[in-house]
Amino acid sequence: ERFLDTELGPHVRRVYLFHMLAERPTELRDVYTIPAGRLATATYDAMFGATRSAMRKAMNIEPDAVERSGAKIIEALERIEGELGGGDYLVGGRFGIADLTAASLLFPVLRPAEYQYVYPPTSPGLEAFREDLATLPVFAWLQGIWSRHRGESAEVPA
Repeated sequence: ERFLDTELGPHVRRVYLFHMLAERPTELRDVYTIPAGRLATATYDAMFGATRSAMRKAMNIEPDAVERSGAKIIEALERIEGELGGGDYLVGGRFGIADLTAASLLFPVLRPAEYQYVYPPTSPGLEAFREDLATLPVFAWLQGIWSRHRGESAEVPA
């Protein structure tokens, strides 16, 4: 879990935000304001320029860092696959916090069907990255974690 939090999470966030901020900023707003209503949406829109700059600076959301983060994500996925050793779960032969952490942190890339809201359109760059990751065997394992342990969609009506 600690490895995933420190060596995977920041890289997934950087890649996701890089593409969404550059290619789909309105849809990114929708992700953050779905349950909040019109006031939150208007506030987000008014502050978007400053927020985008602050996010880019705080998380080093720059092309060279994003490229390194993509490689780190692949390294982490390869480690997860190695830890699985052909098994169904990362620790102890049953679903646990490590499995939940991996599936949750990779959520923005996985886009599992079990998510309770309608997904906003993804960015072309993020979709290309997702397609690359989908070729890795561990990607199917991650989707399986969502389908086995999240169950039916708990979609919240808009």
